[in-house]
Amino acid sequence: MELLDVVLPTAWDIENKSPLLNIDSNGLRVIYTGLDDNKAAIIRANHPIPSQCGIFYFEVEIINKGKNGMIGVGYCSKQNDKKKDDSIIKTDYINNMLMPGQRSKENELWGCGYHALEDLTRLLKIEPDNVTALKYRGEINYIMKRYDESIADLEKLLTIKPNDTWATEAYELVKEL
Repeated sequence: MELLDVVLPTAWDIENKSPLLNIDSNGLRVIYTGLDDNKAAIIRANHPIPSQCGIFYFEVEIINKGKNGMIGVGYCSKQNDKKKDDSIIKTDYINNMLMPGQRSKENELWGCGYHALEDLTRLLKIEPDNVTALKYRGEINYIMKRYDESIADLEKLLTIKPNDTWATEAYELVKEL
């Protein structure tokens, strides 16, 4: 299989954030600066989780929980507007968060995971001939040593695109195992 250039998230996005947040110069510490701590604020990482990552894990340390201790950690698309008003943030985003409204404690470490395989499988139920989803799920299954599942995805990909060089080479590689 070809090596892919993958850019991973390494810090918070300093330029594109809610106006209620300040970020330190290294991009790793976020400080809520709103006048009252009942307004919602959103921040994203400096890079999205690459679709090539079958599994992605990160940690968030809560240093100061504020007055109410309501902190949500989750995932959003690049299109989400972090400058929307508080009521829209609450209704649009918090319902879809990984840990919505969890009461946090100070000096608490949260481990957060993203499992792309589940998303790709859901997408393929809706769009069974999605070439990109078949490719990435086949590759993820290969990485996870789930060779039968990888072969099934690659075979389906090759029925849709029989002359796809990448899929042909990947299929031959997995079949040898």
